[in-house]
Amino acid sequence: MKFPPMAALRREKDDLARRVVAKAPARTNQPGTVQEKAVDLAWVQAMLAGPLTQQATAAGSLRGKMLRREPFTSEEVALRDALSKQQLNQRLERSPSDFADFQTAFIQAAVAINDPAKVAQIHEIVRATYEHAVVQGLDIPSKPDSGTEDWVQKRHQLDRRATRALQDILTPDEKRSFNHAFLGVMGIDLGTGVDKSNYPPGFLGK
Repeated sequence: MKFPPMAALRREKDDLARRVVAKAPARTNQPGTVQEKAVDLAWVQAMLAGPLTQQATAAGSLRGKMLRREPFTSEEVALRDALSKQQLNQRLERSPSDFADFQTAFIQAAVAINDPAKVAQIHEIVRATYEHAVVQGLDIPSKPDSGTEDWVQKRHQLDRRATRALQDILTPDEKRSFNHAFLGVMGIDLGTGVDKSNYPPGFLGK
């Protein structure tokens, strides 16, 4: 699968940031309150142009704040919404190292994991999982156009094994936070919705 050149991706990022920020409500330092004010577009664009781990950390921090009902900013929401339009699973799942970099930083920030050794273990679990996924054709870019039932089941089984391995190295509090924030190890879930066709019937509820 071919992806657009970096220049085109950068233009797409900038356009996404402008469109999302134009619609994003600014938030005060109180959860759930809205205040009319200018959004720092320069910050959002700088984040979109920065390293994947930087974007993941910002998105994960927002995810954690929302789950804990802590204050967050309109810039964080605008960045998350821009990232959600960039098809991160399509872009990253074919590269185990890149996906592991993003997902590890995302999980670390959302769950507030501070142990470097534990973070390194998470990265290895995710990287190894996606090396297997790519070889077996279980990454999102390899999803068949039809007859996906077998693909979904095999991907789900791989995800469950990896998720249990990750859960086993977490403290009880970290595990509760992880389970609240994430469906599993595979797939980037920014909190804006997931493609239900990638999960077995009933896994996400009715």
